[in-house]
Amino acid sequence: MANYQSSAVCPAAPSDPDLCGETLFDADWHSEGKNRFDAAPPTAPLRLARVAGARVKGPESLAAAWAPRLLGVGTKDGAAWPADAPVIGATLAYINPVGQHVWTFTEPCKSFDDAVYYDHMIGRLFASGGKDPYFLSHPQSHWCMANESCPFFH
Repeated sequence: MANYQSSAVCPAAPSDPDLCGETLFDADWHSEGKNRFDAAPPTAPLRLARVAGARVKGPESLAAAWAPRLLGVGTKDGAAWPADAPVIGATLAYINPVGQHVWTFTEPCKSFDDAVYYDHMIGRLFASGGKDPYFLSHPQSHWCMANESCPFFH
């Protein structure tokens, strides 16, 4: 099934039935299946982010440096990155199964609007002074960026 939702504007799904079966791997898995591409999910999403100014000198400082990623992908029940320090990281945007990793514009026919999601992800990160990759501070609800229902919109 493709990243599509039926509506008056979108009466028919994309026509290539083999496209999803030939999909590339979605390493960060931001949509967590909501884009309906049926990409094989990773055991744990990559979602690389670490504290920007951390210097690693041993196991404890290594864990502290990678706290945004370690907390933000749900390694502990109820844990999340508190967004209290600037981070550096990388995001692999998964736009379609054939390898496009750059979003261009919103498409109202998508069940998970990646362009809206990634635009707001970057906006939130910049607005927070580089501290809040929202998918790590809100690992159970970050999809709200795709439909603009996050609390920071209100």
